[in-house]
Amino acid sequence: MIKEWQNDHWISNSYDELGNRSQITSSLGAKIDVARNEMGNVSQITASRSEQEHWTTSMQYNELGQEIERILPGDVISKWQYDATGRPTHHRISSQNRDTRRRVYHWGVNHQLRSMVNELTGVKVTYGYDEFSNLVWSNQGGQFDFLHRSVDDVGNLYETKEMTDRVYGAGSRLLETQEATFSYDEEGNLIQKVEKSGDTWKYEYFGNGMMSKVIKPDKTEVTFKYDSLGRRAEKSSDEKTMKFIWDGNTILHEWVECGNAYGATNTSTYTATQNPENKAENLVTWIFEPDTFIPSAKITSEGSYSITSDHLGKPVKAYDEEGNRVWSAELDIFGRVNEFTGEKDFIPFRYQGQYEDKEVNLCYNRFRYYLPSEGMYTQQDPIGLEGSNPTLYGYIRDSNIEVDPLGLTNWSAFLRALNIPQSPELTNPHGHHIVFKGVFKDKRGVYVKISQGILDKYKIDINDPSNLMWASNTKGVHTEENAKKVAEALMEKHKELLPQLTGEADAFKNAQKQMKEHLQKVGEKVFGCY
Repeated sequence: MIKEWQNDHWISNSYDELGNRSQITSSLGAKIDVARNEMGNVSQITASRSEQEHWTTSMQYNELGQEIERILPGDVISKWQYDATGRPTHHRISSQNRDTRRRVYHWGVNHQLRSMVNELTGVKVTYGYDEFSNLVWSNQGGQFDFLHRSVDDVGNLYETKEMTDRVYGAGSRLLETQEATFSYDEEGNLIQKVEKSGDTWKYEYFGNGMMSKVIKPDKTEVTFKYDSLGRRAEKSSDEKTMKFIWDGNTILHEWVECGNAYGATNTSTYTATQNPENKAENLVTWIFEPDTFIPSAKITSEGSYSITSDHLGKPVKAYDEEGNRVWSAELDIFGRVNEFTGEKDFIPFRYQGQYEDKEVNLCYNRFRYYLPSEGMYTQQDPIGLEGSNPTLYGYIRDSNIEVDPLGLTNWSAFLRALNIPQSPELTNPHGHHIVFKGVFKDKRGVYVKISQGILDKYKIDINDPSNLMWASNTKGVHTEENAKKVAEALMEKHKELLPQLTGEADAFKNAQKQMKEHLQKVGEKVFGCY
């Protein structure tokens, strides 16, 4: 994509000779340059606030392509260490030669995070799992410091070990907790939450299932509008409207306008033409790590702020240009902010892909809204059970190693639409990515990153039909061994085709065609036996 218009504003992209995006510019003044090393890993990101002012970060990697060091403005340095299987074991952040974060990770079987130690305070958090690898509790050191996330046989969550504190209805609809009762419409959307105090929250939706309005207990209304791709373009309340410009599925710009310049509408898509208001004073530009949902910086008229994240890409600290810490946050196993310094919403991003709306106690998660207080979504998964989440309203099974920034695409339905037949010998067949999609924080992630990088060089999208096939949905499919087999096969083919990548357009197209054909052969060889 070279250029995208969002009403009166545009985003433009430039690419290097290998097809990697090297620069992002926008009509609102963004200028982001991305440099990569010989392995294709991002080695430097530079964002320009003006001709004289720049924010820059540089990264170093180990031989497996895992980040081991990041240098940020103000002498802020983030360092990672890993074990033999590629799992993080130590994370250290220092500012001006003083440690501001030191974490030690201890892992168990099945890549389960068993404990995390804060070496600055001595606090140790331990984690427990059930026989199905669901994360079911955390403990911060004391006999009475357990936080339960118990899971019943169908995937419903409870905050007590005995699982008596919640009542669920059909379809895993949460009806009652110790703090509130809940009501739903016929489509399964949450429409009312009544707290024990009597405070009532009401939720309304557009016909396409996207939330349109929240009515708070004080009767204040917060309304939402979306663009033609379903991305949230506006959030309005109290005569103030926050507007968003997107770079793909991540936010590039946001700003606040006072007064309702366009009047209320009853459409789910924002199409009003913007006036050339002065946005410079409150314009925020967000810098994300390329091709991820992990924020790296916040650029404002007042200054630039660096963001550091944990092993899952959750923001944990922010620093100004002098290296002073201005914000920090920690989440519990439900995704609730349980510790923070600075203004809570100075960095609004929580789990990857989630943007916290503090005024309504929700997190906008691209296609749905997440309720951290209950650990569930307000809407059913639009793709039903094929979303692979615990229930239609559930998030993920283990928030210590899994992220789900989108997770809403029904690849089985996609393959059926392409009339791709499936073998009757398959067990519980599902639409399968040969090069796995998503983010993996164990050693699978190393091989997946290599494979995804090769696809990028041939301009093959992760969701291209050539990277999809039918496979059994059983244990042993999404393993480190299989990810390694795919990576090795693609690297071997890439060496063979490499001379064609720097040739004429026809040569590149031929190389791309061969790689797509090779993908299917690799998929059949690696996954066809399941």
